[in-house]
Amino acid sequence: MNDNKQLKQNFGAAMLYIGAVLKDLNFKFEFWSSKTAAYSEENRTFYFPHLPLEVNQKALDYIWGFVYHELGHALYTDFAALKQATEIGGLTEAVYRIFEDVWQEVKYNADTPYSFTRLSKLSEVLSTDGLLGATDESQSEKALIRNFFLNYGYSAVVGHHDVDDFASADERLMVKTFNQPLVTKLKSLTMSLNDCESSFDVLSIAQMVVTTFEEEKNNEEDDGKNNPDQDSDDNSQPQDENGNSTTEEPSTDCSSDDVTDDDKSQGSGDSGNSFTESNEKSEQCVKAIESILQATADDFGKTDRGDMLQDGLIDSIKESGDVLVYDKPIKPIITGVDNNFLALGEKVAGGLIPRFKRLFEAKARKHKSRHKTGRKLIRNSTVKMITRDLNLFIKKTITTTVDTHISIVLDDSYSMTFDNKLEVSHEALSAIGLAAERTKGVNFSACSFPGTRNENSVDVICTEKERFSSISSRFQHITGCGSSTPMANGIIWSMEQCARSLNPRKIIIVLTDGQPNSGHRQFVRDMIAKCSEHGVEIWGIGILEDTVKHYFNDYMIINDINELPQVLLNKLTNCIK
Repeated sequence: MNDNKQLKQNFGAAMLYIGAVLKDLNFKFEFWSSKTAAYSEENRTFYFPHLPLEVNQKALDYIWGFVYHELGHALYTDFAALKQATEIGGLTEAVYRIFEDVWQEVKYNADTPYSFTRLSKLSEVLSTDGLLGATDESQSEKALIRNFFLNYGYSAVVGHHDVDDFASADERLMVKTFNQPLVTKLKSLTMSLNDCESSFDVLSIAQMVVTTFEEEKNNEEDDGKNNPDQDSDDNSQPQDENGNSTTEEPSTDCSSDDVTDDDKSQGSGDSGNSFTESNEKSEQCVKAIESILQATADDFGKTDRGDMLQDGLIDSIKESGDVLVYDKPIKPIITGVDNNFLALGEKVAGGLIPRFKRLFEAKARKHKSRHKTGRKLIRNSTVKMITRDLNLFIKKTITTTVDTHISIVLDDSYSMTFDNKLEVSHEALSAIGLAAERTKGVNFSACSFPGTRNENSVDVICTEKERFSSISSRFQHITGCGSSTPMANGIIWSMEQCARSLNPRKIIIVLTDGQPNSGHRQFVRDMIAKCSEHGVEIWGIGILEDTVKHYFNDYMIINDINELPQVLLNKLTNCIK
């Protein structure tokens, strides 16, 4: 997918951009009150924290890194293997979780190379923010094991070069803490992830890692037992029955005078130090292995990339500005015809619907093509016959194209119940909806705010895929029950409809009798600017209220409420040039 094109189509608004991509990938998404992101495999739904209208590049890198990482799990991870690893627990579970992340990213990159760009950017920002890094010598063996497998896996197996230095540093510390042969075996097992075909293969390698540690522990313990100790009786010389030494003096060409006391002392000291250091090294290795073999999976810390990125995501969103608390509306299930409501629209619109239809009707396009059969010969048919061209007949086809999308945003706050404002707004909506339905080339959508679910949602009245008259009964539930004016939520919903619409011309109309909530005012200004920047017309219609002039460049103030339907239809028809 072309990111720049998709970003442009969605006004640069992060919420719309993310939603459009996930919709194309056939996944759902929701915004929730948590500051972290999550994914539900059961519902195939992504959950994101509430976002600002725009987010910085780092936040986008975290978001898309999380999305593609979780998509990899959804496509390739066998969750039965994860369940089995969790039941085993300990080092097996910790290593499996790391290896599964590495493996599924390798698989995803092979099938979808674009994912490599997203996931390598995730490694980059994790490294920049210190959420990925080399292990400090003061950290525990468990932290070292986690970081080594993470850094080496993403560096050598996946190919994320931002962690190359971390992997090299961890390898040196691993050799110092354990030993070179063990580290070589662990690297080989990690590289074998390239050959895995399933999550159960990955689990088998994780279990092999545990076995490798156990075998190395036994080897080190055996080596410690076999190493001679200078202070033990094993170093005493054999004696005869009288207590005299039976060891013969070694022959030498050098006289005793040639060997100094310092030489004797040095030779004896080197041998003793060597054995002591070897024993200490073995004891250190055994102790470190015992520590990780006895640990629980939680003792290793965050081993899943999806968990590791959460702190960075939270901070980058905070850096991007104030968040818009917007709960995506639930898909409406109410359908049915309200004849009384439609009759109001018919009555109010009167003769304006034909005018609206005539002006908004998409121009017909005529196409001519030649065929071997037909009723009308082409002009130069004689020449074509001489040249033996059998396509002598011409046929005309007429097609129409969809031209305009109109999206209505209706204020459903309590103040709209006074002075008959809500009822007349219903009439205006009915008139426009019917006019759009009867006009080829016009699509229509509408919502009301705040939604009945909560103050941060909207209620969907109609989408462009629905026939307006068949869902007209939904208006019965728009009763002015809202206690505030979260106007930005209504506008962002209409922006989403326009972003998804293929219509070249898009118009958003906001009907309100007041100004936005204090927390929404800057959002509304920013949204209006984005709409204008991307060629979307957005009008503010103030009903007995002139505050719309402070937010909308294109606005109307309706002082006689009964004029609203016809004035609005007149404005729509007059805007056609």
